[in-house]
Amino acid sequence: MSESINSKLLNTKQAAEYLNLAQQTLHNYRFTRKPPNYVKIGSRVLYELSELDQFIESNRVKLSA
Repeated sequence: MSESINSKLLNTKQAAEYLNLAQQTLHNYRFTRKPPNYVKIGSRVLYELSELDQFIESNRVKLSA
């Protein structure tokens, strides 16, 4: 990753890299009000690392034995 991810809040570019998604995908999720949840501070859109981890876990595919 080009930028250090050591903050609890990530911008859209960092969040997209963390999730291995395109930034546009996160824009589309926000527009259609789909997870992951985000924080808006002024005009900045930020994602909490814990929300991104929860988003990953909620999309886990569990295979039956």
